[in-house]
Amino acid sequence: MLKFGTSGVRGLVVEFTHKEICLFIWAFLTHAKNVGQLTNIAIAMDLRESSPTLKNSAIEAIQIFTRGISCNIFDCDTLPTPALAYFAQEKKCLGIVITGSHIPADRNGLKFYLQSGETLKSDDHAIFNIYENLKTNPPSFREIHTGHIDNASTDARKLYLDRYLNYFPPHTLTGYKFIFYQHSSVARELFPEILRALGADVLLRGRSDIFIPVDTEAVQAVDQFKIWIKEAGAHGLITTDGDADRPLFIDQLGAILPGDKLGALTAIYLELDAIAMPISCNSGILSCPSFKKVVTTKIGSPYVVNALNQLATEFSLIGGFEANGGFILQSDIHKKGRFLKKLPTRDAVLPVICTLALAKQISVSTSKVTNLLAGKHTSSGLIRNYANEKSQALIESVSEDPSEYFRQILPEWKLTLSSVNNQDGLRCQFIENLIIHLRPSGNAPEFRCYIEADEVKVANALCQDILTALSK
Repeated sequence: MLKFGTSGVRGLVVEFTHKEICLFIWAFLTHAKNVGQLTNIAIAMDLRESSPTLKNSAIEAIQIFTRGISCNIFDCDTLPTPALAYFAQEKKCLGIVITGSHIPADRNGLKFYLQSGETLKSDDHAIFNIYENLKTNPPSFREIHTGHIDNASTDARKLYLDRYLNYFPPHTLTGYKFIFYQHSSVARELFPEILRALGADVLLRGRSDIFIPVDTEAVQAVDQFKIWIKEAGAHGLITTDGDADRPLFIDQLGAILPGDKLGALTAIYLELDAIAMPISCNSGILSCPSFKKVVTTKIGSPYVVNALNQLATEFSLIGGFEANGGFILQSDIHKKGRFLKKLPTRDAVLPVICTLALAKQISVSTSKVTNLLAGKHTSSGLIRNYANEKSQALIESVSEDPSEYFRQILPEWKLTLSSVNNQDGLRCQFIENLIIHLRPSGNAPEFRCYIEADEVKVANALCQDILTALSK
């Protein structure tokens, strides 16, 4: 059954029939009309094999809904999700992205953007209610009216490129040499173009015509990345997930720079007053002296955006991020005559540029820049093909007696439970300065595990032991 996940509608490709896509598109446009935001519509897609067919159905659904209405469709072709969101923001139009983000190729999804930005959970609930009503009383799909479609791909790409070039000087990344892992990222041409425009030497590797579900919180090809980095004498490797709203950065030593640390370093570089982040992020960031206030949320960009909307009543410069590295900028930034426009949805480009610019500014290597943050280390992983019903049952079972559960599956660790947080999933803290956070994925049949420890080796070992135990 198709439903809203952590961010957007997700489901198996076979579930995204023409009729189902029409129902969801109509529900979204009806909601936009109800809140007084129905206007022109921009649409884009990622590079997974099923996306073109789904996009054609979505365009047809828009044409049916907008017949008799003065409403243009901006076809942005293949485009990063944040680039489509930025285009919609700047053109004051609605946005729809056909993407399953980082989940496997047999799945896909829809992401919606109002004129006011990314849909929040309250919007998603309203859209889903309208969808269910339409499903009960389905309209006719026989009559098709062809409306005007503008090819906006070039304009959308330039607008996104200019967002960074208008703020960062052209020499910002001069002296850096990077591998960009292209795979099937929709940003595999645009992201390297931005890096080169800022002075970096970029080598392209690993382009694929088959969709590869890269998950920035469960990286599987680190050994290959280390080889590429060493062979090229590069300062690191950069890539994104499928729709390019989550970055992955590997430093020159072949170590992953965690997404939450990328986010915190970005906020430090931009000199933000306050930040919001999900509860799964590194707890050391909570005590970072660079920020006047740090708030935690449930996992998912809509929750972070909602928290930022509230922080905006207290502070001028605010932003947020997720553990996956996607950065959300809620304020316009003015600095030395240069201007960076806000983008209140996950973005993969800004955190990479800011982290590298900060490292260069304080004259440290990419492997040392995280020393600016508290000495907490995180590790994360997932179990694929783990049914949601099984995940929920596991969380309920563990919640009955977390201390006994972990004693049984991790006897050699001899853990002593000190506190439990149920904000999102089950986050258990132990007196040994360890945190184990278990959570069912909101987007796919996967079970996620987040670990925090004082040493990176300990965090990685504990994460692996838990995943092994859960897999059994």
